[in-house]
Amino acid sequence: MNVEKFISDCYELMHDLVEQHGKSVEMVLMNNENADESLAYAYSKEEDSLVEIRPHTKENEAIWSIPEWDFNFDNYLFEQLENNYEIGMITPEMHYNIWNSLNELYPEELNNLDGVQKYLQYCEDNNITKQYIEEQMNMEVPDVMQYLGMEPLEMNDIIEYKGYVAQVDERNSDEPRESIVYIYESKQDMIDGNYINQISLRNENLKNYIKEYIDENFINEVIEEKEAHYITFVLGYDLLRDMTHNSSSPECDINYEFCMKLTEQFMESSYYKDNKHSMYDMLEKWIQDNKVSIQENYNNFIGVDDKKTRTLDNGIYVMNLGFRKDQPIALIEKSIGEQKQYIVAFNYIIKDNKMEWAYAYYYENNKDKAINDFRKATSGGDIADTFKEKNSER
Repeated sequence: MNVEKFISDCYELMHDLVEQHGKSVEMVLMNNENADESLAYAYSKEEDSLVEIRPHTKENEAIWSIPEWDFNFDNYLFEQLENNYEIGMITPEMHYNIWNSLNELYPEELNNLDGVQKYLQYCEDNNITKQYIEEQMNMEVPDVMQYLGMEPLEMNDIIEYKGYVAQVDERNSDEPRESIVYIYESKQDMIDGNYINQISLRNENLKNYIKEYIDENFINEVIEEKEAHYITFVLGYDLLRDMTHNSSSPECDINYEFCMKLTEQFMESSYYKDNKHSMYDMLEKWIQDNKVSIQENYNNFIGVDDKKTRTLDNGIYVMNLGFRKDQPIALIEKSIGEQKQYIVAFNYIIKDNKMEWAYAYYYENNKDKAINDFRKATSGGDIADTFKEKNSER
């Protein structure tokens, strides 16, 4: 039966009864076996009264008043969910009351824990979250979704999750608080006895532990494998294309192996774990922030003399490159005859094997200070006062 049509029938029935005017339908439970037994709960704030409505019942009465002292979610919702009823509709206000009740009573003071699990699963499937309820009610509510999956499991119980099948076996004789669980890739594998793993997990919250184990050991592993292939492809055919394709060793197998090594480094970094930005954006930022070392590693990987690749015209040797936000910075060693001068150059460009820059700080032969200021600048620091005499800046 259509839920909207059912709700309409409830309002039509209440409209015919003057004493039921002003009540609003707050919760609908549909009966899978007998649609005529589907029911709704309607409430009036003004009168503070609650009624149960069965608009299609064959009984004499279709509306029953429920005393406030008698109503509770354990008997009027969770028990119904254990007896072939499904949720058709629940208002945000009713969800708010249910969540507060669960927070107060779960699990010791509730008798219908399977019904609780069906309700929580409904919430997960329909995006009924703490945030949703708080936005609708403009009030805080405790998060009870932590209880999803906490129903007790017995020997031979089966859990299907993300394509995998888990079967609970006997208690662990070495650790009575745990049960042996077998993980299968499919139901047929379970029938054939071909399990892929055997583990011992805590009995309390066992269902959630099984889900976490599958996520961590199978799902995440598959996802990471797919992401690794994607990252390697993006490195080789996009972000590092100029470096690899224009090198002295453009062979696909060599560059693919190098990109695979970079992929491993990236996936171990904090950039990869950043969930606030897209993986592509973080990969691109990681390349930019580490491009000097990546170029050095690449040169070593293909056997190129790094000294030659970093030596420019006019006696300039590039010691290091970096960024302060989007501003490129170079640490330079410049040979003037037999003397060496160290420079931190800002907004540089390299063209025709020559480097030019917008402005720079000159350190004469003070290599250590130049290195320290370069590190300070690439960490976001200001080195404008690095010299007492401002005419050292150009």
